[in-house]
Amino acid sequence: MEKQLANLNLESFRSSDGYFKSPIAWEDQVFYFLMLDRFSDGQEQGYRDNQGNWVTTGTRPLFAAGDRGNAVKTEAAAARWREAGGKYVGGTLNGLTSKIGYLKRLGVTAIWISPIFKQVAFQETYHGYGIQDFLAVNPRFGTADDLKTLVQTAHAEGIYVILDIILNQYSGQF
Repeated sequence: MEKQLANLNLESFRSSDGYFKSPIAWEDQVFYFLMLDRFSDGQEQGYRDNQGNWVTTGTRPLFAAGDRGNAVKTEAAAARWREAGGKYVGGTLNGLTSKIGYLKRLGVTAIWISPIFKQVAFQETYHGYGIQDFLAVNPRFGTADDLKTLVQTAHAEGIYVILDIILNQYSGQF
């Protein structure tokens, strides 16, 4: 793993089709901001995949009307719900890649993704405010190849990808 920008082979990030140019006017884009950890782990069922086919192989059904309010019926359940909000939930780059068709059908033309860079291991910094390595993908989210696949899939659908980065709040732990 490279530790300096000067050592990166930037050419390896270039698509064989060339670069995906920025739009002339960003204000013409339909943005969808998402916190990757909270978006999808790719295990859902009952939605349409990137090609528009129904997915029935996932382990979790979609939200149904009867699910409303079911997480907090007891104080113990409410405590578990509150505690879960401060930890990793499990969203991944592959989960997001599996939903590009859904985002395209919504009319999204640009996705803005919360920080995906490697976080410190001693904190549940799923939100990206504890970056340890600005050149590595957080293993909880996937790999550099998963990121490349996401970008290629989005670009094939005409969707821009913007990676958020928090420069003034990093872990300081290397």
